[in-house]
Amino acid sequence: MKIAFDENVPAPMVRVFSALASEKGFQRKVGAFEIVSAKDYAPNTNDLDYLRKNDVPWLQRFSADGGKAVITGDVEMRYVPHERLALQQLGFVVVFFERNWGQWNFFSKSALLLKWWPKVAVKLQKSEPGTMWCIPNDWRDSEDVDLRNVTPKQETISIVAPSVLNKGRRHGKADGESGNIVSTIEESNSSKTKTRRNGRNSDERQQELTLISKKEHD
Repeated sequence: MKIAFDENVPAPMVRVFSALASEKGFQRKVGAFEIVSAKDYAPNTNDLDYLRKNDVPWLQRFSADGGKAVITGDVEMRYVPHERLALQQLGFVVVFFERNWGQWNFFSKSALLLKWWPKVAVKLQKSEPGTMWCIPNDWRDSEDVDLRNVTPKQETISIVAPSVLNKGRRHGKADGESGNIVSTIEESNSSKTKTRRNGRNSDERQQELTLISKKEHD
């Protein structure tokens, strides 16, 4: 299984886990994984699919290269609807960290993931595509402590995206253990929705992606 660590995971940490994953003893205990960096799939500024401060292009490239899972150090990513939608549409199993993990040093970040890796490995291998998990900041060795399922509840999200990413109209559906997301993506340059995230508006984060999110009612 090919796993991408995104650019918010420290580069030395990616190299450490990539080296561990290549060890036969490690593979016998937790399974065989190929660990790569999201930077290997990030488009250059002159590429047609380049979008400034947007994760969707590299996620699409990683999926096309056989990627199956993403471990992200972006502790806010699961709260950004268009990025969460892309993760589910592309069928990734995703692992997040708690918000304050981002404030830790390299050693603490690495130690927490290593402590949880056996359970992370099980989730990566057995979860349905589109399932999302969060590693708790918990150091206890107990069978009662597990990753939290943070797959979004059932909702409908409609995204209007630039034609450079989406030619024509397409419909996608990704199912997780806690629900599913059904989306319609179509071309348009007509409007912008401005939101705030880490002090930036959606012009920077979403690059003229207009997002309309509405929950379904029974």
